[in-house]
Amino acid sequence: MYSLDKNTLLAFKQQLSQLAEDLDKPLVFVIDELDRCRPDFSIRLIERIKHFFDIPKIVLILVMNKPQLLQSVKSYYGYDSKLNGDYFEKFIDFTVHLSSGKCEKNYENIIKEQLFRIGELTNKDEVNEFYFWVLALQLEKKLNPRELVKKLNQYALLRTSENNKNLILISLMMTPLSVKHDYIRYFETIIKILSNNLYLNKRDFMKKHNLNLSFNTKFDAITDTTWVRDILKWDYKIEDFFMGSFIHEHHNIERIRDDASWKESKYIEYLSAFSISSLSKTSDFIESWMNYIKTGL
Repeated sequence: MYSLDKNTLLAFKQQLSQLAEDLDKPLVFVIDELDRCRPDFSIRLIERIKHFFDIPKIVLILVMNKPQLLQSVKSYYGYDSKLNGDYFEKFIDFTVHLSSGKCEKNYENIIKEQLFRIGELTNKDEVNEFYFWVLALQLEKKLNPRELVKKLNQYALLRTSENNKNLILISLMMTPLSVKHDYIRYFETIIKILSNNLYLNKRDFMKKHNLNLSFNTKFDAITDTTWVRDILKWDYKIEDFFMGSFIHEHHNIERIRDDASWKESKYIEYLSAFSISSLSKTSDFIESWMNYIKTGL
């Protein structure tokens, strides 16, 4: 059996050598996503194709998340590259590090394309609160393009007929598990990201639209929520900023009375309009949404 495999390999290598020799340019093979395969499969594949590395005019490009694959090798085989050297050095002549490409413009294009595809935008030039909110969530979450598209596909499966609920839905779908029960603070982080990315020079924004501060208001005292609301209104003609109102109402409930029972009642009353199921206590708001989201994962 070994002799047969060896002869087959040699015959294929000879044919490949002849093919490459007859070409004007090198023959390039790109083997992608090795880190997404089972470690044993990836390593067997690399060890098999290494027999073709010495063929003139044959170039093999191995595309992988190298640290991730090395970690898989360590977990699967117990090989520690930190102690024993890079496992792949014997296979790879040189490594080229590619940039992640995770810039805001890339995010914008992907998000616009996908939101148009699933019907959240009527055309690719349209912008609305949902678009900006997803963009800010992505800027914080930093999903790769594949993960981002998958997340938006899951959203399309789960979305409701109500825009405000859909904003809550996509927010919780992209909120880290560790902060699910402190979602208001996380949403405030998203608003800050949005504020910083919509208009860095806010003084220029106010001059552009002939807006003036009131006599008793300091420029730095204006909240990120207010900035985002005004920028959406004046620059993009988006009148309603639901996520800002959602956070503002939470702060109002906290501020008005220092009475836990009263707050619980007010939260249930307010959150019920945006819950996916009826609430008997405030913690049901997150729990019901998370259970709902799990149905589409």
